[in-house]
Amino acid sequence: MPTKTRQPLRAALGSVRTHRCVSKIGVSVALLAILLLLASILETPLISIIVPLLVIGAFHLMTIGKMHTMFGQVAYILVAIFAFGLLVYQIEFGNIPMTGVDWVRFEFHASAILSASDVAERLVEGPENAFPKIVAVIYVLLERHLALVFLFVHAFWVVSLHFVQRLTLALGLTNEVADSAAVGYMILPMNLVFSVSYLRESLNQLLFAACLLLFVGYVQNRSASRLIGSFVLAAANALLHSGMVAVLAVFLLFSILYDRGSGRISRNPYRVGMALVILLAVLWSLIGSPFMEKFGDLSGESVLEAGQASRGNTTYVTRTPENFLEMVLLTPYRMVMLLTAPLPWQVYDFSTALALLLSAVPQWILLWGVGRYFRRGSVESLDPALRVLFVALVIACTFAFSWGVSNYGTAMRHRMKWSAAVVILATLGLKREGRRARRRRRGALNWSSVRATEVYPGTE
Repeated sequence: MPTKTRQPLRAALGSVRTHRCVSKIGVSVALLAILLLLASILETPLISIIVPLLVIGAFHLMTIGKMHTMFGQVAYILVAIFAFGLLVYQIEFGNIPMTGVDWVRFEFHASAILSASDVAERLVEGPENAFPKIVAVIYVLLERHLALVFLFVHAFWVVSLHFVQRLTLALGLTNEVADSAAVGYMILPMNLVFSVSYLRESLNQLLFAACLLLFVGYVQNRSASRLIGSFVLAAANALLHSGMVAVLAVFLLFSILYDRGSGRISRNPYRVGMALVILLAVLWSLIGSPFMEKFGDLSGESVLEAGQASRGNTTYVTRTPENFLEMVLLTPYRMVMLLTAPLPWQVYDFSTALALLLSAVPQWILLWGVGRYFRRGSVESLDPALRVLFVALVIACTFAFSWGVSNYGTAMRHRMKWSAAVVILATLGLKREGRRARRRRRGALNWSSVRATEVYPGTE
């Protein structure tokens, strides 16, 4: 009898294995067909595009695998498909609004690097920004084709989504909040736009989320390797854009002033003095000097003034301060405009109306969520020290970029660089308490009132 029962079982197991093998072969053939189709559409060799496509696919699968709600998984998959469709469309036609024209400058600098007599030396010592150098490396290693840059930019965005999800989980928040933060960050219209744009925003976002994840790990576990890693990634982000030196400055100050024993920021004069000295050394170093140059000449033709572009009604600041007092007085206005522009009265044509709907309105919702979190609290909350860290990052980045931006077209791009911190805070503020949790809380309150009247009669 045992041998008779084993034979059907073995046959069933064999059929299951055969079915799995056939399924894997079918999936592999389908993926290969998709890759070949993409290669033919993009007119690039398969071997060139397979690297960014593998990164995109692998990190999408890892992010979906960490999700614990069916709604989050379905929403993520649908948005991922839509974003990839936008990518293919942008590569083919290149007419998606608000993708910017800075790619022309980046491509020009990358071409200058490749045309140098010594490419390696130009990559190390050239005056170009770090992003064109990365583009040049991609061209050298794979092939010179614009589609590759778009694919890598999209891959950077996909990796940033994964780090935002991991960051939310590392903060000790629930799986539901992590899923909501990842999907909320993903569906921001400007995030989708920049995920298919030849711009450095996606790489800035990736480095911001990655270095913040490492720094949170340092605060929680006192890991020296994570602290060093967060400094390295924050410095790399500052090389991509000088304004991101604000992140490195916050990390340095927090790591020195944070007292792990009490869980609070120390006011020890020795620590404060050491923090200020190190901060000034970083700001005037090779990493921070491009940012500090913006404040080098408040009375003449400064970098601030030269970098301000006036296009139609998009400009909200048209002059630089003449003295330090005027700079201080202008700072709150510039910070508020950086976070909220364009405002309704700045709309004057279809493109500005589109900017209002796709950038400003979602930004207002996020800021309302952040305000709601700090005003009313949340079902879940961050550790007090980490809350200080997030607020300090948002304020420091807003201050740093407010003095390099004077029109809302640029503001829409720059404020997305640190949007991961804003989205997590807004997710906590917008999170609603479930019905079961409300019933349990109300039941507990009612029971406590009953106990109070039993122990202390006449309290009603």
